Amino acid sequence: MHNLLKVLPIHQLNRIAFALLIFLFACEKEPGLPGNGANDNLELIDTLSFRSYTVLDDAKDALNEADIALGRLEDPRFGESIASFYMQLRLGILDFETGANPVLDSAILVLTIEDIYGPLENPIDWEVYRLTESLTTSEVYKSDEELSTDMTLIGGRNAFVYNEEQTLRIPLTQSFGEELLNLFGSTETENNDNFLAYLNGLYVTLNPNSGGDGLFDLDISNDNTQLELHFSSDNPDDSLYVFTTGIQALTVNRYQHDRVGSELETAINDLSNDDETLLIGGLTLSKGVIELPDLSFLSGNIINQARLSFYQADYGDALNTDYDNPEFLFLTGKIANDSSQYFLSDYSTSEPTAYGGTPELIDLNGNPTIQYAYNLPRFIQRYVNGDTEISSLNIEVLNFNNGNRVKLGGGISPDFPITLEILYSKP
Repeated sequence: MHNLLKVLPIHQLNRIAFALLIFLFACEKEPGLPGNGANDNLELIDTLSFRSYTVLDDAKDALNEADIALGRLEDPRFGESIASFYMQLRLGILDFETGANPVLDSAILVLTIEDIYGPLENPIDWEVYRLTESLTTSEVYKSDEELSTDMTLIGGRNAFVYNEEQTLRIPLTQSFGEELLNLFGSTETENNDNFLAYLNGLYVTLNPNSGGDGLFDLDISNDNTQLELHFSSDNPDDSLYVFTTGIQALTVNRYQHDRVGSELETAINDLSNDDETLLIGGLTLSKGVIELPDLSFLSGNIINQARLSFYQADYGDALNTDYDNPEFLFLTGKIANDSSQYFLSDYSTSEPTAYGGTPELIDLNGNPTIQYAYNLPRFIQRYVNGDTEISSLNIEVLNFNNGNRVKLGGGISPDFPITLEILYSKP
């Protein structure tokens, strides 16, 4: 292996440590390209062809992700995706006294809405269940994993339609609220370890038979995310108790996909490795693979510029009004028979715009469309010289906890093919 830089699991790239890791990797990159592009014998190649195809994305580590998605997406391109999550609750106040003869008025799960995705015009039926296994940082939880729950409904809200609320309030059952209220004064509420041993957590999801045409991006660590017990007793000063979440409460994302009848199902079942389109979807749904052409004929030349471009194949479709394109598509290297991903030598957080990957509206042969372009002269120089084992590329959504999706033209697309423009010169 020739000085390759391995990519960490994608979920870690979304965290604060990502910037530091990239900086450290950047320090190991190859020095600048030889030559400065000022030669008089510059030549351009822009007629290269590619083989490309869509693959299912791998399930990702789902514990304590910064973004918690909740909702349902469905379109004929990607099929159905449902986002749910598991969450712990913690005691807000220790040694709390309810007063004599407490009577529950209501129990409500309050979730802070940080952002939304999709039109969210259809009514949704929310459901809450009790988690029957403990969450722990010593376990690895994957985003497609179903944890053990008691399937007795302990909360729900039917026919919810979003109306720009800042919180999603889900009523819990009277019996579950009374169960929690009656815990005060017992050993279960002496400390958080005892409480978590009693209540492992909650599973928040939606009825798949209800509507839904969008996702909520929730901030579980927000102070307003909590379980509220409203009650009355002989102590008029105490009528509310709050179970909190915060940064110490563990969460696990869960994503379910049904591709039956969708374009994605057709693409996945196409074994030719030469697709006309690439379907890139978040929520660990799908990504694209691009096989690099043979460029050995350029060996010995100086790569001054190299620009790899992808174009949206269905720009203007009504579905794109409902479901926005990704704000950034991540391009990484892939080695044959190796499931790891590798940074390309051009990627750097110090000059992110120089690398590319953000959408830009352009005119392509009289057709308006979105372009995702990447500047890769360092990598192409290494590839031409035979100094890398990378033979194909992955293109995918970086923040997999978001529902963003896009349909790109593949290598054999007649109108929106993948293009690689190389400006080179002789030494």
